[in-house]
Amino acid sequence: MNSDGLLFLKFQVNTPWIAGRLHLLLSIAFGRSPVDFYANASKYSTGGNFFVAGSEKRLNEAMAVPDLGLYVKSHSGIKMQEARATTDDWPGLPLIVIILSVLLVVITRVLMVQTGTVGRSIHWHFFFLGAGFLLLETQIVSRMALLFGTTWFVNAIVIAAILVLILVGNLVAHFRPTITHRLLYLGIAISILVSYFTPLGNLFCSRSG
Repeated sequence: MNSDGLLFLKFQVNTPWIAGRLHLLLSIAFGRSPVDFYANASKYSTGGNFFVAGSEKRLNEAMAVPDLGLYVKSHSGIKMQEARATTDDWPGLPLIVIILSVLLVVITRVLMVQTGTVGRSIHWHFFFLGAGFLLLETQIVSRMALLFGTTWFVNAIVIAAILVLILVGNLVAHFRPTITHRLLYLGIAISILVSYFTPLGNLFCSRSG
């Protein structure tokens, strides 16, 4: 974001601690508290809570506008509670993730016993391909969100593109059943390397240009 830019965040806050966490994260990121206010639903838009942060100069200029300043002042006072700031520190896994992972393993084991598949050989390459696919899908959604915003439309595009790729993969397997696994894994490895060594900043520059 440019030095004179503004971040305008709208979020439907139903619990005070979420509002407190958003306020704290923006305060840490920008070094000052954001402007917080709420808006009721109208025929033009849904209601919600708003957090504006960024250039202090532009914020002061906006608040100097009589109607806007009066509206923000009259709609301030979002209910907040103190909350701990989120981090992406590794390997600090949230407890809920660990619980769900263990629960998933247990359920899988129970289903395998009920279906009589226990003891059969497991195709581990399919297992790791599936796990890799889940990670890749999450990464694509995150990257697209950084470029174009976290919206349902962006998620729909990503999911649609993934489904198209799955369809293409099945068509290739149907019409070219003799293609070797080595060639396919080579293509996967090349695509992963290209994705890894392509800076996300280049995509931002391309978009801004």
